[in-house]
Amino acid sequence: MKLKEIAIPRCISRNFQKEELHIFGDASKHAYATVAFLRIENKEEVSLQFVQAKSRVSSLKLISIPRLELLACTISTRMMLSIKEAMDLTNVPVFFWSDSTTALAWIRRTDGWGTFVGNRVKEILQFTNPDQ
Repeated sequence: MKLKEIAIPRCISRNFQKEELHIFGDASKHAYATVAFLRIENKEEVSLQFVQAKSRVSSLKLISIPRLELLACTISTRMMLSIKEAMDLTNVPVFFWSDSTTALAWIRRTDGWGTFVGNRVKEILQFTNPDQ
């Protein structure tokens, strides 16, 4: 069975020259999720280490894909906060990744959005920078 061959190291090495936290968020009509990796660079190599993943099932009430993508961005922000605190990554650069042009536009332009979008954009911008 191929599953027995998969191994995920539980120990995250902190022996590095440079490290970055990369967080990916995505959504579909059924669920939205985020995953975080620590990119560690030293003299010999660059390695990626899985840190955490989180997923949520979409509401039974129909929600548009752009709104679900925004929810993925929101849980990405929350995950970043918990990881930075738990791992003491205060000065580590963070990069967020999303393929949703709509969610990214909402975050970059703080126009007078409706309540749903406005509250999530406000939370995201409270802890992040749109350039991230």
